[in-house]
Amino acid sequence: MEAEDWKKYIPIGFRFCPTDYELFIYYLRAKMYSEFIFPGIIHDVDVYQYDPYHLPGMDFKEQYSYYFTPRDKKYPNGSRPSRCIKDGRGTWKITGKPTVFKNQDGTPLGKENTLVFYRKNITEAGRLELRKTNWIMHEYVLDQYMCPSKDSATTSNKLNDVVLCRIYLHEPAEKRKEMEMEKEWQLSQTCSIQWKEPQPKKFRPSIIREPEPSFRAAEAQLPSFTPDEIKWLQGIFGLGSLGHNQRPAGAGC
Repeated sequence: MEAEDWKKYIPIGFRFCPTDYELFIYYLRAKMYSEFIFPGIIHDVDVYQYDPYHLPGMDFKEQYSYYFTPRDKKYPNGSRPSRCIKDGRGTWKITGKPTVFKNQDGTPLGKENTLVFYRKNITEAGRLELRKTNWIMHEYVLDQYMCPSKDSATTSNKLNDVVLCRIYLHEPAEKRKEMEMEKEWQLSQTCSIQWKEPQPKKFRPSIIREPEPSFRAAEAQLPSFTPDEIKWLQGIFGLGSLGHNQRPAGAGC
């Protein structure tokens, strides 16, 4: 089976929507201990190197995109993570307090940080300012108690081997509802049979013209007479056997 062939056997309509606890135990902890995870669900990308809009594997069709990412130290001897992207044009900033999670026996499981992405902007006055965006990230950090032992000499610049990030673009309620309605409409257009009612042809009445009579002499049909009819006509008009240039007697003035 190929890397992502398993997706062919997932029923249509299923979505990847794990709970926070499931993300900690079945994905982040499994990643830390090199256990099997279905490929293609959570991407291995250093999210702190990219503007979220250009993140590899970002799926704008789904509500969330998930990533495994390392965290570098901001200072070699410090404990704060570096959250500025590589081109220096933006940074992730924590908002609010972290949410602490525990196992059922009360032992620490990890914490969830909520971060907002800010882009650096140059004002008209030439001043540098940070402009808040609608990109939100939930960062899941496994507690050290749950992490495998590691060689500090080989990971001196790493604050954590890996953390799990859930990133999404927050939209206002009205905009989100509009997008959902748009998705439903597109789905209905895809699933329905496209049928167009045939349009009636436009009727253009033709002008019926009566045949025009021809008055050309060459085409005129002259009456024809039999020899007996000619004699009868001659008798009526008193023409006798006169030629056509002769006039009957008494016809002159």
